[in-house]
Amino acid sequence: MDIWQAIILGLLQGLTEFLPVSSSGHLVIVQDFLGVIRTGVTFDIAVHLGTALAVAYYFRDQLWGMARNFRLLALLVVASIPAAVFGLAFQDFLEGLFSQVVAVGFALLVTGTILWLAETYSRQDKAAKNMEQISYKDALIIGLGQAVAIIPGISRSGSTIATALLRNVNRESAAEFSFLMSLPVILGAAFLELIDLGSTASSLPVVPILVGLGTAFFSGLAAIYFLLTIIRRHSLKIFSYYTWSLGVVVLLWNLI
Repeated sequence: MDIWQAIILGLLQGLTEFLPVSSSGHLVIVQDFLGVIRTGVTFDIAVHLGTALAVAYYFRDQLWGMARNFRLLALLVVASIPAAVFGLAFQDFLEGLFSQVVAVGFALLVTGTILWLAETYSRQDKAAKNMEQISYKDALIIGLGQAVAIIPGISRSGSTIATALLRNVNRESAAEFSFLMSLPVILGAAFLELIDLGSTASSLPVVPILVGLGTAFFSGLAAIYFLLTIIRRHSLKIFSYYTWSLGVVVLLWNLI
């Protein structure tokens, strides 16, 4: 792997991990369309770590406050349960989807529809909940949205934010809770990849790994800032148009 490939893959991971467009779906598409081969578990661990560090840096105050706010930690644990159960129960099936680009195309259409419906039907009235008012029931239901997003092409941030909006969580708190929920998922994925790595040494030189980690960190941080700005001031329907368009392109490409 050269430096430019490390930068491209780091950017792809960092930007699409947090924007509601599906990072896993984009990785499958890149592999199929451009022939970019993901070159090893070590690099995957590095870019996952980069995006996890972006969340930890941006929300450092909230994470530090968990030492005094056990309830937020408990909410994140509850929200993580559905994805863990779903991922373990259907592991073989889900892994098979990562080689099916047509399935990703359909899933991107679903992502766009989820975002559209959430923006259209969420109430967002004066009683909309802030972070402190999210209940355990809300966390579990939002966690179900995250579980569905294990399917490549279904956006994790999109489905969790959409579910939170439909649970009448205010827009900024919905996004913040979604980002905090991503930490266990990202670190869990990196841990599983570390197990796959085992005792084998990486064939990649250190520099591309560090470049990928740094690129994923900075692009992930930029994506968090960007999405929070969008969700405060604008509609997420803009991402519906993008995922619908990309889904249609993927399906037409494979039909042709």
